[in-house]
Amino acid sequence: MNGYKFIEHPADIAVELSAGSIEELFETGAEAWKSSVLENSSTEIPFEFLIENESNTLEELLVEFLSELNFMLFSKKLVYSKIKSLIIEENNTYKLTAALYFEDFNPSWHQLKAEIKAITYHQMKIEKTKNNYSTKLILDI
Repeated sequence: MNGYKFIEHPADIAVELSAGSIEELFETGAEAWKSSVLENSSTEIPFEFLIENESNTLEELLVEFLSELNFMLFSKKLVYSKIKSLIIEENNTYKLTAALYFEDFNPSWHQLKAEIKAITYHQMKIEKTKNNYSTKLILDI
């Protein structure tokens, strides 16, 4: 089952992710991140942007990917809209190639819920069971 649910955390935002593939887990993480920071999205025709990252672990790759989305919003004022394609390859390291849609931040439409300072590694461990991938995200606010 793909999805996410917010769980109690004393100071930050905590989310449990679950998906049928590693790519879907990253997509679910992006949706959970977006739901944490924005009330509204998708106001205009989005433009495509390519993100490529390479890391030694899947956990590092997920943190880097979500950190890039966070950077785009809070530094570049670009709102992640949706994923066109996302591929993760393994060959001694993990490589992510993602084509995403972004739109310009429009303060009259986009309402910020929280400002995420960082995507953390705290309690993050991507686990694979028979037909499922899961992990926990802690978003530092």
